Amino acid sequence: MNRLKPLLLPAVAALLCAGPAQAQIAASHVYHNHMPNFWAYYDVSKYASTPVGGAIRYTYDGQVINLKQNPPSNYTYYLPSGAPMPHDDLVTYYSHHAKTGAYMYWPPNVAVDMSTNAPTGQIHVTMSGSVVNNVQDLNTLQNVSGYNNTSWGTPWRDRYNTLRTPAGHRTLDLIHFTGHHSMGPLVGPEYFLKDLIYQSATLAQPYFLGGNFQASKGFFPTELGFSERLIPTLAKLNIQWSVIGDNHFSRTLKDYPFLNDPGSDTLVSPPNRADLQNTSSVGSWVSLQMAHEQQTIRNKYPFASTPHWVRYVDPATGAESRVVGIPVNQNGSWLEGWEGEATVDVVNLRSFEGLVPQKQFFVIAHDGDNSGGRAGSETTWYNGRSVTCTNGVQCMGISEYLVNHTPPATDVVHVQDGSWVDTRDSSSDPQWHHWKLPFGIWKGQFPAFNSATGLNLAPKTNLSGVQEGMTVSFEHGWHYLERNFALLQAALNYAKTAEQIWLDGHPNHWKPTTTLDNQVTHAGNQLNPWMMSFPVKGDAANDWAGGANPAELAWYFLLPAMDSGFGYYDENQDDNVKPTLAFNQSLYFSKPYVQDRLTQDRTGPSVWWPQRWPYNPGSANTDKSEGWTLHHFNNTFAIYTYAYDLSGITSIKARVRVHTHKSIDPLDNTHKVYDPAARKAAGVPNIDTTRVGAWVDHPLTRRDLKPVINGVAWQPAYLPVMAKVPAQEIGDLYYVYLGNYRDQLLDYYIEATDSRGNVTRSEIQSVYVGAGRYNLVGGKYLEDLNGTVQGTHPFLVVDTTAPSTPTGLAASTKTDRSVKLTWSAASDNVAVTGYDVFRNGTQVGSS
Repeated sequence: MNRLKPLLLPAVAALLCAGPAQAQIAASHVYHNHMPNFWAYYDVSKYASTPVGGAIRYTYDGQVINLKQNPPSNYTYYLPSGAPMPHDDLVTYYSHHAKTGAYMYWPPNVAVDMSTNAPTGQIHVTMSGSVVNNVQDLNTLQNVSGYNNTSWGTPWRDRYNTLRTPAGHRTLDLIHFTGHHSMGPLVGPEYFLKDLIYQSATLAQPYFLGGNFQASKGFFPTELGFSERLIPTLAKLNIQWSVIGDNHFSRTLKDYPFLNDPGSDTLVSPPNRADLQNTSSVGSWVSLQMAHEQQTIRNKYPFASTPHWVRYVDPATGAESRVVGIPVNQNGSWLEGWEGEATVDVVNLRSFEGLVPQKQFFVIAHDGDNSGGRAGSETTWYNGRSVTCTNGVQCMGISEYLVNHTPPATDVVHVQDGSWVDTRDSSSDPQWHHWKLPFGIWKGQFPAFNSATGLNLAPKTNLSGVQEGMTVSFEHGWHYLERNFALLQAALNYAKTAEQIWLDGHPNHWKPTTTLDNQVTHAGNQLNPWMMSFPVKGDAANDWAGGANPAELAWYFLLPAMDSGFGYYDENQDDNVKPTLAFNQSLYFSKPYVQDRLTQDRTGPSVWWPQRWPYNPGSANTDKSEGWTLHHFNNTFAIYTYAYDLSGITSIKARVRVHTHKSIDPLDNTHKVYDPAARKAAGVPNIDTTRVGAWVDHPLTRRDLKPVINGVAWQPAYLPVMAKVPAQEIGDLYYVYLGNYRDQLLDYYIEATDSRGNVTRSEIQSVYVGAGRYNLVGGKYLEDLNGTVQGTHPFLVVDTTAPSTPTGLAASTKTDRSVKLTWSAASDNVAVTGYDVFRNGTQVGSS
């Protein structure tokens, strides 16, 4: 079994009984700095005339400012107002002191303060690759006030190279991050890996950390958005720990007490019972309102204030990889971002000391460069030591903490998917609804929808008669957020196929050979990470010698597409087409290369990881995808995805199997693999084949998204901008409705095959399907397998088929004023709700 190697010092140190030093709470900070490549534009018409060895670059933000001030004559990207895209006022964005300070001055200075006054502390910082290149661009062009220092990276390098903790860790720790702020759980493992490599290649540039760059052992997920699905990629790059929101630990405990209080734990649905795997017999639940918000975060400490191992098992091989999950205190992080300081007293952690051998860890993570609130304040940066690490709390970097406090190897837990609470409209939602929403219709869009389609639909109502705020409809709905992920599948499939074809034909293309190469990427033959990050033109007539090949160019232009900020600010002026710009530029290089070599295609379909809706089938749901309407649904749910293959998808199905138990053990491997019997025979431990049944196949229905690739008539506000940046290729929507499971725990995955026989199997997901029936008790609907109230059907039922014609019409019991009619009932695919009776063309009755 392949495992990520544990940290160098023995984990048994964490098993020691708590003594005086052990009782001292440790504290650490993670600061997140980022600005997107707001308009990653490249004039592809210039590629042909660029000399071999010439730089190939999309525009960094300083160049975008100049582009907007003086667009070239062939520039076509303009807003309806006539202003050039993008809409962003980059001069104002970058001029704020929160930006200049966080990017060029504060972190190195705070590292000196930490090293001097709290030497065991570390300053964990993400400087995204995009912001590093943007700041370099601004200091080169000097077209924004405050950016006039071409040596801005010097203090970063000096502090990075010279400051060390007692255990030898860097005080200024530039931890792993996705270089373009992409969300690993949403973009998939190939994209995630490439963006991590891009990040390291950028940090190692001479104008920033330079040739002495060494990869950190830590990782900060974009938007604090973690999933166990990230772990194999992290392990591939020898990353040993990741920060994770503390409530994503708590929302996996079997004693989670708020299942019957939907919406009371931030504005999201209760956790699905498939996630309730962990146990903690000590401590207590703490419910604390977010500062300045009408939302409550619920955690159980010390379970959610101590690190644990988290793991992923490869479903095909059974190989395990793991990292240490470091809980981030969501309440404290939000508070400090608002008010500039936070201490362990915000959640009363002192009261939980000594209950477990593991030392409690108060970790704060938030933006370090926000121009609103106090996150982007120099004082806040310094308060991470001078305020947080007081009254017996010891500043201790995360790597420093793990030297003597690595969790025992047996302390392995499951964590729920999800992000930080900062989104507010979908705080920590395991469905990621701030960045993706299933195709649907908002309540206020129904009049326009009906007018455009000729249908006469309306929002469903919940059991209390309240109309829902959003109606999910795979047949009729649309949303720009998931459109982006459908578009991604197409561009991703071309980039992956180009890479596969290139590496097949060049088995010795590139592998790391220098010390710096090995800090940037993993071992083995691969695309050149330097060319994938800072490409120059290759000689196409000589197999692209001397520069980037089409696969490297395809990835270079693809990576800026999925910055999560492009989906953060809702229906913005042109954020919804920024991904499209990158997709199209990537396809410019990948598509011709692949189309000329289709017979070499060995890459399976690109399939988004399996989605389900509703999140809690047969149970209570109240989140953004219901328009924050409390629903108690019946047991019907859908599995869906977006998928694309350049050779054509010939088969795609959901595979479902039933557990024989109603809960999961976090150490059990049975449900994590496709073929438990085969993996058990191969020596994979912790498999009990009696715990799951056989897979049952369910073919998926395809919705062709080409007709709505660039918007829908009933959302007219999007159309003008999308027409300016029209998408070229899109994956289709595939879905299936399932209604034959009730009060059962299931696994499911999706398998797709293309016309050349290449197969893709997705990750395995688990879901508990509830009873779908309820009783009204004390004004609340409580789930009950024997309940008398049937749950609401989650989906629109659009009836376009007339009932069959009634037969056997007969008259009896005639009087001078009435006649009794009988007939055989009609049938209908939905329901027959009544009959109208006519005599000589005039309606005379109904039933």
